[in-house]
Amino acid sequence: MNDLSSSPPIRNDVRETTIYSVDSTCVWALDAHEAVLAAETAEADLSYSSECKSESKRKLAGAYYTPADVADHFWKIFFDRRDITSSLAAQRLLESAHFVEPSVGAGALFFSLIKGLLDQGLSPSVICSINADLIDINRLALDFIRDQIEDLEQRWLVKFGRVRLIHGDFRSYELPATDRAAIFFGNPPFVANEKGTSKWKNLYADFLERSLKLSQRPSHLHFILPLSIAFSRDYSALRANLRSLKSEISVSNYDNIPDTLFKSGKPKHTNTNKANSQRCSILSVVPSKAPRVYASALQRWSKGERTSLLSSVPMFHDVTAYRLDDQIPRPTRQLVADYLQSSSGVRQLGTLINSSSRYRLVTASVARNYIGFRDEIDGSCNVLSFGSEEDFLTALGALSSRLFFEYWLTVGDGFHLTKSTIYNFPISKHVEKELQSLHPAIRKFWKSRKDFEKAKLNNGRQTRSFDFSSVAPSLLVQQP
Repeated sequence: MNDLSSSPPIRNDVRETTIYSVDSTCVWALDAHEAVLAAETAEADLSYSSECKSESKRKLAGAYYTPADVADHFWKIFFDRRDITSSLAAQRLLESAHFVEPSVGAGALFFSLIKGLLDQGLSPSVICSINADLIDINRLALDFIRDQIEDLEQRWLVKFGRVRLIHGDFRSYELPATDRAAIFFGNPPFVANEKGTSKWKNLYADFLERSLKLSQRPSHLHFILPLSIAFSRDYSALRANLRSLKSEISVSNYDNIPDTLFKSGKPKHTNTNKANSQRCSILSVVPSKAPRVYASALQRWSKGERTSLLSSVPMFHDVTAYRLDDQIPRPTRQLVADYLQSSSGVRQLGTLINSSSRYRLVTASVARNYIGFRDEIDGSCNVLSFGSEEDFLTALGALSSRLFFEYWLTVGDGFHLTKSTIYNFPISKHVEKELQSLHPAIRKFWKSRKDFEKAKLNNGRQTRSFDFSSVAPSLLVQQP
């Protein structure tokens, strides 16, 4: 691996002893913000590591760089989960940490970190002592970062002497000898591995696994990852590894409708919409005496809500006691998290299913804003059969309820509605009793289902489904 840093590291132990004017702080923050924006502006060109601007090579590298507003949001969560709320706490972090970014890209996250440290009250003379290894396979990207660092050095009259720019593959990287705590952070490549080249389906998992192997115990990690890290069976071993760290794990989750985190992910696509539609999670691992797991809801926002969402820290729910499966759920609210965490061993909806076809319920196999029911069976639906009308009505009431919809958002991928998700829905004695008391109302809206019909075009074909969300039971009550 090649160190492309412009000069050898120099000792720069400086403590914050001077009070700076508000004007100076604003100018420094503006300088750092301009560096972040420059990284975002350069992203389209730097997405291509070859001179011929090969689209296939860009996809092979998984080169999608981080928007400026996402980079700032990323560090807001980092500081919040580590309770860094003052210049003293920020300086302690700086003096004890060795930052490592495995796939630095255009440098948006690194320069946003500099901006975040300024926002915490540190001056450039202190921030320039940061220890960091910035790694990438794209030499042009590293050259760009070096130019941006040199520009800040000239503006601020400082030297970032402990920042190393390393040209190479992170999977071959080794930590330097240091007594500092390694903090691995970044937005690693999201790209499928070729069959037989890795035990993981996606390259991001190789980067996360390498970070876990290199990290000292206790571990510090902070990554933007695909949402699959939270639920996919392909990465259950990685989740088990994370839980074994005996740390505090926080996962904030982001859907891809109507807006998405990555604003420009397919720069040479012929479609009008060039956004990367990846659902994402920001994973943060913090040393903790008491191991805990926290997660946000699968957040959805419009473009008009983007600024508000990304300028704040999401609400995290405690899911430490979740045991229904091995995923990290994404509860819509703590009430749902508590219900699922208290439901181990209770009856599941799948126990109502019967091979009889006398009472049949058909659901769409995808969902967005409601669970759709159908009369017609096609290749994109789930067919459920019941042996009695009572079981049919109980299942219909459960599946159309707000509780089930939020359960699906909590444990699903935000799009597919699978049979396993349906079968595994826990029905507590309290919920079952309430559903049984509501059978007359459920029977009534089922018989008048044509009043709740919705139609949409899908690949040129009209699909009709029933949306009972306006009349279905909520079931969202505190369990006794």
